[in-house]
Amino acid sequence: MIFDNSLIVIQEAKDFFKNNVSIQPATFIDNDNKYHENYWLIKPSTYYSAISLDKSDYEITFILDSNEPLFNTYEFEKIVTFKETNNSPSIFIDTYLKLLVIDESILEEFKKQKISGLSFLNIEAFKFSKMFQENNDIINI
Repeated sequence: MIFDNSLIVIQEAKDFFKNNVSIQPATFIDNDNKYHENYWLIKPSTYYSAISLDKSDYEITFILDSNEPLFNTYEFEKIVTFKETNNSPSIFIDTYLKLLVIDESILEEFKKQKISGLSFLNIEAFKFSKMFQENNDIINI
């Protein structure tokens, strides 16, 4: 479950997130008034982006500070990413999209551990509308 650029996960998934995250117990009541414990709130502490602005097609729709991309609003037509092998975090909030991003290694670990009930969208296939409608780019596990 995603909540305010955080993940709410079960114990088995909590162990995948060791670096650059805040981990706190999460207790909540669902829509059926069922009480849930033994969940964890995973909140990334890193703002980062793997988006190549030189290769992507985008428009800046609102500029608050040209030196600080987190404060500006970007609308992407096409996203092209780059891959840093050593320094890229495994979970972060993207500086340009302002959304939670996980590395593919975490997705593969979820699959390996047979954790299900999650949906993902490859960042290069990202369009805001795709997050809320059925489409072939959604990765369901």
